[in-house]
Amino acid sequence: MTTTLYLNRQGCSVSLKQEKIIVKYKGDICQECQLQLIDLILVFGSVQLTTQVIRACLKRGVTISYLSQSGYCYGRLLPISKRKNSLQTYQNRLTDTQKLTVARQLIHAKLHNSRVILMRQYRRRPQPTIQNAIDHLHLATQRSLNAQDLSELTGIEGAAAHRYFEALGACFQHPDLTFGGRSRRPPGNEINALLSFGYQILWNHLFGLLDTCGFDAHQGCLHQNHHGHPALVSDILEPFRAPIIKKTICEFIPSLAIPNPIF
Repeated sequence: MTTTLYLNRQGCSVSLKQEKIIVKYKGDICQECQLQLIDLILVFGSVQLTTQVIRACLKRGVTISYLSQSGYCYGRLLPISKRKNSLQTYQNRLTDTQKLTVARQLIHAKLHNSRVILMRQYRRRPQPTIQNAIDHLHLATQRSLNAQDLSELTGIEGAAAHRYFEALGACFQHPDLTFGGRSRRPPGNEINALLSFGYQILWNHLFGLLDTCGFDAHQGCLHQNHHGHPALVSDILEPFRAPIIKKTICEFIPSLAIPNPIF
């Protein structure tokens, strides 16, 4: 389990006293924690870390991720790896057939989890749009295990995702909330912004976890490593997208006061 320190109070500074991280805001201590208990630090926006903190994190193998206030990841500070381990060597030796097998399982899990979310909603508020999406996802889940190549697999996933988000929009009943579909860079509305933020946070957690376990995060099976993109992180994220929607909407934003909670 990864223990993460979130630093999101703008203008605060972080220093090190012996083995303890000290977070100050306007000269007052607002948080203290033991460095040896932390695996990952997420720095949002204008937060200052001293050289001593950064050096201590590198020595202990603690990853530091720098993000914008909205959650966009600018980069990560990692210790120098001593050598490529046997797990990374195994990753490099995977054949195209083996990678396709892994990619099928990832998409199968993603579509299954998406379908479960919609089935829970349908039991509370039956609607034809939701039922049609459930039926489509059922067929897509079965087809995903028989895809002959990545192109066919991503085509199945793309069509299913379109139907899923269309049905998700039908789940919102609050007059001030509209969700006509997924939009990014920039998000088209509040729900899309929350989804993007949640995905980015989870993406950083997975990056830190894979790195801790010794995986090469840039060697993926479903996504491609274009321009240094950590493809394996995006791979592992896929099955968790639907559960993140549930947590984001129902647990993290109660102030939106959605009547009859969606999930």
